[in-house]
Amino acid sequence: MRDRELYARLLGMEAPWRVEGVELKLEEGEVVVQVGHGGGELSCPECGRRGSRYDTRQRRWRHLDSRTHHQGIEQ
Repeated sequence: MRDRELYARLLGMEAPWRVEGVELKLEEGEVVVQVGHGGGELSCPECGRRGSRYDTRQRRWRHLDSRTHHQGIEQ
């Protein structure tokens, strides 16, 4: 499984959203995930009204926010 596919699953991404890149920054202890939109109209998460994108932003999540799955440990 590729890193973009892995993070898309970890973050619960669904079309039209997609993970466009993943960068591991070892010295900073960070993983930078770039998310993009496949185009077309979007829906408001509150009222469901359709519209076009008009803004962009960058967000940061803590480590635990991207790890919602339990890890199995084999012995």
